[in-house]
Amino acid sequence: MRKMLLVGLLAFLASATSASAISISGISHPMPAGGWEVVLQVTGAYEGPTAGGPAVSTTQTMYYFTPDTTAVPSYTGGAWGYIFIDPADVSGINVSVPAITASFSAGAPQEINGVGSLVASPLLVNGSPVYFFKFGGEQGNPYSVAGIYPGWEGVLQDGTAIDHLTMGSLPEPSTAMLMGIGMLSLGAFGRRQRS
Repeated sequence: MRKMLLVGLLAFLASATSASAISISGISHPMPAGGWEVVLQVTGAYEGPTAGGPAVSTTQTMYYFTPDTTAVPSYTGGAWGYIFIDPADVSGINVSVPAITASFSAGAPQEINGVGSLVASPLLVNGSPVYFFKFGGEQGNPYSVAGIYPGWEGVLQDGTAIDHLTMGSLPEPSTAMLMGIGMLSLGAFGRRQRS
């Protein structure tokens, strides 16, 4: 029985700390002011519980928590997992898109899951910690997330955050449809007046 528990614990520790193939990629997203930008994603980070929520090693869109003012993640809850890596992996990060100019580093090693047994470093982009969104996934839309959850911004290829406060906003589809119907009605009404 003890042997099975020890083997299980060692397997868990190996899987939780085996994020040795960190890969940074990008996905194109439309921006509120028009045009497209590359939003950063990470694959191969620590998988398991964090103080911010669950983290996974699959490809995920990265987000900044705008209240963070240091290299230490400050959000606590259940929806925004910290992106933790082995500090030794920073030198081996594979950046798959040449246009990505953000800088990547490891923060100070810290306890991951609150029990003191797993220690890793938060991934820093341009000196700030980054997070996963629990419901975001590989195709997570950083524009819609920020619109629903203030304080969360997608990370662009140069390491800056999508700035929703100054970029304006896209109208809701129902608003655009109502405006279109209103314009058609005005056009029809004007045409009727002329005849």
